[in-house]
Amino acid sequence: MKNHVHNKTAPIRRTALNGIDYMFQRHKTWLHVLGAAAGVALVLECSAASAQTVKCSALRNPLFLAGSTALEPLYKAIGKSLATDPDPQKQLTLAYLSNGSCAGISALSANQTAAFSFIDDTYDGTTVPTCINDIAGGIPLDVALSDVAYETCTSAPAPASLGDYLGPAASMLFVTPKASSQTAISAEEAYYLLGFGQFGDVQPWNRESLVCVRSSTSGTQRLIAANIAVPSTRWLGKTNSGSADVVTCLNTAQTQDPERTLGILGTEVFATGTIRQTYKALAFRGFGQARAYLPDSSATTQDKRNLRDGRYLLFGQVHMITASSQGVPTSARARQFIDLVTGKTSSSAILTSLIRNAKLVPSCAMHVTRTGDGGQLSLSPSPTPCDCFFELTATGTAPASCQKCTADTECASKHCRNSFCEPR
Repeated sequence: MKNHVHNKTAPIRRTALNGIDYMFQRHKTWLHVLGAAAGVALVLECSAASAQTVKCSALRNPLFLAGSTALEPLYKAIGKSLATDPDPQKQLTLAYLSNGSCAGISALSANQTAAFSFIDDTYDGTTVPTCINDIAGGIPLDVALSDVAYETCTSAPAPASLGDYLGPAASMLFVTPKASSQTAISAEEAYYLLGFGQFGDVQPWNRESLVCVRSSTSGTQRLIAANIAVPSTRWLGKTNSGSADVVTCLNTAQTQDPERTLGILGTEVFATGTIRQTYKALAFRGFGQARAYLPDSSATTQDKRNLRDGRYLLFGQVHMITASSQGVPTSARARQFIDLVTGKTSSSAILTSLIRNAKLVPSCAMHVTRTGDGGQLSLSPSPTPCDCFFELTATGTAPASCQKCTADTECASKHCRNSFCEPR
C-alpha cells in the first residue's frame, strides 16, 4: 500500500449531492440507523441460453470481445444496431465474455473455449443467447474492453503489437440502500474502510460482510483503487466475481442492516433495471477536494455534469485493446467497432445508444482528460463538441442556451452539429 498519510478524524465537508456543504465529525460518530427496509427481490438482467442451440462458428461476421462486466450494457446498447446495419458489409455480431477488465486483457493471449454471449438481429432487448464454442482450438479474441488501462492490469506497458484505444468515459460509484441515511463518502474514509476493514473503524460501514466489493482483477475495483490509494489486491470486504454478484450481495446485506451496507458498481450497471430504484449513489470527495460530488448535478438527473467537468473523480475512459500495427487495428472488424465507439466514424444511432442506453459519456461531451487511471486532470475541450445533443439525449431536455439548427449558416461563429449550434 502506498505510504499516504491522511487524517481520518478531520472534519469532512459534505455535500447534499452537488457540492452543497455540510460538516460533521465522521470518525467515532454514531449515526441513527433507519429502520430496516422491507426486503426487495431484485434481479439483475443476466445472460440466458437461447432456446435454439447456436454454434459460434455459425455467427454472421462475429466480433469476439471479452472484459469488463460493467460494460455489458454497452454491448446490449449497440449490438442490434451493428447487426442490422443497412450495409450488409458492415453488419457485425457482437459475441462477448463478461469476465472482468483484467481477465479480458489476459484473454488476448490465448484462444477461448468458453461459450460466448452474442447479440444479433434477433436480440429482443432482454434475453442474451449464448453460442456453443465449437471452433477447434478455441476462439481468438478480437478486442478486450477494460475500465482501466493495460498497465493498470499488468503493471507493464502494452507491447508494440497491441493498441489501447480510448472510448467514452465511464464512472464508478459507491452505492448504498435508499434506506441508508448516508449521502457521501470521502477518499480518506474509503482508504481506511477498504484498506483496514473493521479495524479502520469507519462508521457506519464497520461490518466487512456487508461491504460488497469485486475481485482484484475487476476494472471497477481497480479504477476506484487508483483514486483512494488502496491497491485492488488489498481490499477488504465481501468479494464478488461480477457486477451482478455485487447486486446480489447488496440485496442480502441490506436486509440485515441497510445503514451498514455498501457496494461498488459501474454507472452503466447502476442504471440497469430497477437497481436505481432500490439503491442510491454516494457523492465522492477525493483527496484535496473541499466538497463531495455525484457524477450528475443532482440525484434526479443523468446529465453527468460533474463528471464531464472533472469534479467527480471516479471515472476513466473505456479502453479497447486489440492487435495493432502503426496505430491502426489489424482486424477490419475491430477497427470498425472501435471507430464507431470512439466517434471517429460518425453514427447518430450509435452515439444515442452510448448516451441513453449504455450511460456513457462520449469524448465529444467531455471537458477534461486524465493522464491515467486516477491521474491528474487537465482541461481538454473536444474539437467537435456535442454538449447540447448529449444533454438532450441523456436528460430529455437541452439547456436553454442551446440553439437548434439545420446548417452552419444558422449558427453565426459556431457549427451546426447533431442539430445544435456548437462551438469549434
